[in-house]
Amino acid sequence: MLVIIGDLFTQSIKYLDYFLGCWRFVSYRQTVNSMITDNR
Repeated sequence: MLVIIGDLFTQSIKYLDYFLGCWRFVSYRQTVNSMITDNR
């Protein structure tokens, strides 16, 4: 039982890391886009 919970925990951490990476990428792109539009 504990092994299954641990496996789910590691899987959720992987998904969380992936989600955070995507979110960082999107927010970074938004910042760059706003900087580009501000410079115009």
